[in-house]
Amino acid sequence: MERNQIAAESCQAEMYTSTAIALVVGGASLKVLLDKETWD
Repeated sequence: MERNQIAAESCQAEMYTSTAIALVVGGASLKVLLDKETWD
C-alpha cells in the first residue's frame, strides 16, 4: 500500500514539474513574441 502511495506522489511531482516547465517555456516564448512585436 505504501509503495503505491509513493508511486502516486512521484507521479504527481513529475506532473507538477512538467507543468512548471511548460509554463516557463510558454512564458519565455510569449515574451520573445511580444518583444518582436514591440521592435517592429
